[in-house]
Amino acid sequence: MTPILKTEAFILAGGKSSRMGRDKGLIEIDGRPMTAHLIDTLKNLGMTPGIISNNPAYEQFGLPVIPDIIKDQGPLGGLYTTMRWTRAANVLLVSCDMPFVSEEALKSLLDAIQPGRIVAAKVNDRLNPMPAIYPIRLKEKIKSLILAQKLKMSQWLSEQNPVVVTLGMKPYRIRATDSDELGDQFININTPDDLRHLGHKQHKLKENPDKTKDII
Repeated sequence: MTPILKTEAFILAGGKSSRMGRDKGLIEIDGRPMTAHLIDTLKNLGMTPGIISNNPAYEQFGLPVIPDIIKDQGPLGGLYTTMRWTRAANVLLVSCDMPFVSEEALKSLLDAIQPGRIVAAKVNDRLNPMPAIYPIRLKEKIKSLILAQKLKMSQWLSEQNPVVVTLGMKPYRIRATDSDELGDQFININTPDDLRHLGHKQHKLKENPDKTKDII
């Protein structure tokens, strides 16, 4: 936890994805699980995250692995679990299927914190429920949404008057030799096709090393 910001980070890993057919957060990109890339990013910001998952395989990262308190309720259930776990005033929630989110993007959210308010990123005119910062004061409200089976985070988020941080589509890079033609940092790796598409772009990069640019 960062004492100045009173915000604790959590990676929402969930479990086996119906679209991917396996646990997304453990799928390797550039030789490392997607979750490992996010852990590095958060640690570079001075944050040691917890991992929300029912899969004990996440214990390999040496961080707290926290099972859902109310199971099978999607991301909203994961958010509720973080709020029951933390002693901080806010939680920063990131999804394991967005491994390329930059330190700069997350720092922009942290810098925008206002007491008692959600801080959410807007990308391409779309408000994103993750990554986002949620105040603990919403814990009981979120529980009531779960009990009412109103589980769509994006719809609920737009009704909460969040602090909105507009972020650009900054290209992601895994290594200093990666090209910014690979895509944007908010890409979701949700399906086998997403994974193949990413692998195809990386393969093209290796075949055309002259396209690489200076690290940003």
